[in-house]
Amino acid sequence: MDVTELRRAFTLADTVSQRLEGVRLERLATIAGDERLATGGTIVLHLQPLDSLDPENVVDFLRARQDITRLFLIYHCAPYLNDSRFINDYRTSVNFDGLLSVIERNPALGYVQLYRSGVIESVDTILLDGDFGEVPCIPGTNFEQKIVDATLRYLGLLRDLEVRSPVLVNLSLLRVRGYTMRHTTEEFGGTRTAATRGSIDRDDLLLRGKLIQAIPQDLNEEFVRDLLREDFHAIWNATGFDGSPSYD
Repeated sequence: MDVTELRRAFTLADTVSQRLEGVRLERLATIAGDERLATGGTIVLHLQPLDSLDPENVVDFLRARQDITRLFLIYHCAPYLNDSRFINDYRTSVNFDGLLSVIERNPALGYVQLYRSGVIESVDTILLDGDFGEVPCIPGTNFEQKIVDATLRYLGLLRDLEVRSPVLVNLSLLRVRGYTMRHTTEEFGGTRTAATRGSIDRDDLLLRGKLIQAIPQDLNEEFVRDLLREDFHAIWNATGFDGSPSYD
């Protein structure tokens, strides 16, 4: 590939990324205004295959019904995945966009939508529904672990649905102005204390997308943690910390 071809390839990649970012922002605006969802802090995770922009690209989304735990909300990672009580709480249904997964008894908690184009949109209002005293907070490293687990599940699903194109992963936190970070640390004698610093000074945190050129066949937690490293650092920075303690 010569210099001219390289420039064209980079320009095309930039154009595609910009189009996907436009789709993401449009969806975020819709989610923020969706009165069916619980109010308060909301996590949105988008996984967008670049091929999703092709109107003729359709994945075999019905195959996802073979294991509905892969379409659980972000909050419901292990051990919920092996608990039949939680599995029975979920309802998956086919809709115009593809396959929708919700908690039947309380759809306001969020949803996971697998689009026929291969895009996964996961919306969760549970994980940020906590506080430290009377101040809303992000639950520190527990927050990170659940995001990692969910991303790992969703990427694994796309891999098994034979998505071969690069995938853009976007994390967004909506309605988080005033949130702090709850950081639990070990103290002498084995006691634990929760530490907070600053609070988030804006309504939404829209993290920059991370592009995966190809989903690894040997996909694992370490790969996802490295992928989300800068996102987690930025979120901790927004609450006054130097960075995530998970990467010390």
